Amino acid sequence: MKMKINFSALLMFIVISTISSLYAQVDAQSYFTYLQELYKRNDKQVTNFIITEMNCFLRMYPEDTNAARVLAMQDTLFERNGKKNESFACTLKMLFLYPQSPLCANCNANLQKLYLTDKNILEKKELITNSLLTGPTDVLRQNRYYNYLHLLHGLKMEKLYEWTQTEIQNFVQLFPADTRLDQILAWSAELYGLSGNKNEAVDTYLKITIFYPKSLLLPQVMYERGLLYNDKLNNPEAAVAAMTALVEKYPQSDYAANALLQSATLKKDKLKDYNGAIADYRQFINLYPAHDKVMEALWNIAQIYHKNLKDYNLAISAYNEVVTKYNTFVTGVNALEEIADIYEKTLRDIPNAVKALVQISELHPTFEKSPDYLFEAASLCEKELKDLPRAKEYYELFLKKYPNHKKAKDATRQIEKIQPSASQTTSPLEY
Repeated sequence: MKMKINFSALLMFIVISTISSLYAQVDAQSYFTYLQELYKRNDKQVTNFIITEMNCFLRMYPEDTNAARVLAMQDTLFERNGKKNESFACTLKMLFLYPQSPLCANCNANLQKLYLTDKNILEKKELITNSLLTGPTDVLRQNRYYNYLHLLHGLKMEKLYEWTQTEIQNFVQLFPADTRLDQILAWSAELYGLSGNKNEAVDTYLKITIFYPKSLLLPQVMYERGLLYNDKLNNPEAAVAAMTALVEKYPQSDYAANALLQSATLKKDKLKDYNGAIADYRQFINLYPAHDKVMEALWNIAQIYHKNLKDYNLAISAYNEVVTKYNTFVTGVNALEEIADIYEKTLRDIPNAVKALVQISELHPTFEKSPDYLFEAASLCEKELKDLPRAKEYYELFLKKYPNHKKAKDATRQIEKIQPSASQTTSPLEY
């Protein structure tokens, strides 16, 4: 859902910026008197105009003695017009920015009422309660405002996305030197992304990288920007570039490993740059050997050689690396299955196919398919290689390891069938 632009608020912002000298001549008391007159008229046709004027007052005179009263009047206007989400946001703003105001008693009462009437707000009760324990207690209004923004972001309420973006803009305007603006802009970018404004999200992340080149958030910012390029903008090339830049600049960050995996996956699945994907997976394995997705990366290398590049020798080598490093995992079994399949069906190298099938039984005797693979190894020796002694050996091994298997009778019959010939020859091959 895209956020709607509040054109009246935007117009008012432009007016304030262009005729600031005129407003400089207006004192806070006169402005408040003007707002009171508008409010008393209770003219619904100009409600949005009045709310915009109140926002203007709050930006110009945020610490005026009447600021809390203006915010309370604005809250009432929202409530009268059925805008409960905006009213809820006003209530929280009052509690955070003007905690000493006697009007906060009404705000607390309104909050308790909302818990009873709005299940979405009730679901956020714990978060709100915890935030109100410390958020409004800071002496500095700047910090209280930051805590308010922190809560708005944490609520993740879609109907408050536009409100939150406006409050973020207000904060930046009021406190342009605040050292936490990189974090606040990161919240803004995230909300743009959640609301479907993907280009705005990408560009806000870019803003952080340019405005705050020393920010500790840059690894996360670069990673999120790369994800947006891929997931929202369908631009895998830009996504790969963003992920690559992150790995090069911040290789030890918590995001670098996942960025390298993302880059490899994009090259494999979307760009069809298979050699580039293999290079990224290898770099990932080398840089982050303790990562829990190293095995997955190695498996992907083997799969690319096998399925995409059709380089079966390198595929077998990669699969064997999986077996060597992860022979206690299901992936190790799967790797041996792939090796056996390549040798038998693609390369027609039956001796090595037999070796792989037997190895499955040796390394993973409890695997459900191990009996079938051992039986298949014996069958290949008998029918393809005409190696009856080795076939007999594997049939007997099958009966020894799996005497109650459904193929046990078949193995017995095959032994009886080849016994005379098998006893007169020796195995001609080493495998």
